[in-house]
Amino acid sequence: TLIFTRQVYYPYKAIQMEDGTRKLAVDEEWVISSQKYSRLLIVNLFLFEILPLSTAIYLGDGKNVYAPAVLFSVVSISLSFTVGAVDFGFMNNVSITMEDAFDTQHLQERYELITLIFTGELCFAAGKRGNALASTSVLVFAFAAYLLTFKSAPQKGHQKFWKRTILHSVVGLLLYAGVFCAIPAIGSAYATIINSDAEEIEEGEGVGNEEEKGEGDSGGIPTTGLLCYSAGAFMTFTACMNLINDESDKIGEVKLFLWKRGVIRFCAGVIIFMLPYLFPDDVILEGAPIVAIIVPFLAVFSASIEIWATGSLKVAL
Repeated sequence: TLIFTRQVYYPYKAIQMEDGTRKLAVDEEWVISSQKYSRLLIVNLFLFEILPLSTAIYLGDGKNVYAPAVLFSVVSISLSFTVGAVDFGFMNNVSITMEDAFDTQHLQERYELITLIFTGELCFAAGKRGNALASTSVLVFAFAAYLLTFKSAPQKGHQKFWKRTILHSVVGLLLYAGVFCAIPAIGSAYATIINSDAEEIEEGEGVGNEEEKGEGDSGGIPTTGLLCYSAGAFMTFTACMNLINDESDKIGEVKLFLWKRGVIRFCAGVIIFMLPYLFPDDVILEGAPIVAIIVPFLAVFSASIEIWATGSLKVAL
C-alpha cells in the first residue's frame, strides 16, 4: 500500500547534466504537495486494508474470516506494489533502485533473518512425540531449505534483486511474502503428521477413535496436501526469487547458469505440487505418508545440484 503512493518513498526525478549523464535530485513539486500524497496514503490504507479486513471479520462465521474479502486485500496490495514500481520506472525513464530511498542492506538482513527464524521453527515440529521417520524428514527439509535460501548462490559476482530496479525489488518482496506463508504451513503439516502417529499409539485403534479421526479429516485441506502445496510454493517462490537476481559477471565461473538452476528448483516445486495426486494418503512407509519422505528428498536433490554448480560451500565449510 505504501509503495502505491510512490512519491512518498521515491521523491526523485532524473536531471540531465551538461556532460550527458543523469543524476537523481529531489522533486520540489513532491515537497510542495506532500500533504496531498499523505491524504492519498490514508485513503489507500483504508480501501485496501482496513475496509476489506474489517468486512472479512464481520462476515465471518465466528471461527473463520470471510475469505473473498481477505483475498481482495492481498490482491489489491500486491497490485499496488507492482503498479507503483512499474509506473515510477516508466515515468522517469531511468534505472533507479530501492537503494535510492531505502537502506536495502538493512531490509535484506531483516527479511533473511525472518526466513531463517521460520526455517528454524521447522525443527520444533521434529521435537514432537510421534513418528520418527516423519521427524527426520522435517529436519532434512529444514536443512535443505537453509541451503536453498542462503547457500545456493556463488560467493562472488551474484547481485541480489535488492540492488536492481525498483520493479525487481517489489517482485522480490511479494515473493518473500509467499515464502513467509509457506514455511509455517510446512511445519504445521509435519507437526500434524508426527502427532497423529502418537495419538494412534496412545488412543489405540478403537472404533470410536476412527470415527473421531474421520470427522476431523472431513473438512479443509488434507495434511499431505497442505505439506505438498506449501513445500511446492516454497520451492517455486524461492526459484523465482533467484531468477530475478543478476549473475551476468559470473557466467564463466559457474557450472550451471542462474536460469538453469532456477528452472531445476522450479520443476522440483511443480513435482511436489503433484505428489498428492500421484500418491494417495493411504500410501504409508513406516507409519508416515510417503509424500512426507519424498518432499525433503526433492528439496535436498535440488539444493545439491545448485551447490555443486556454484561451489558455494567451499568457503562456508
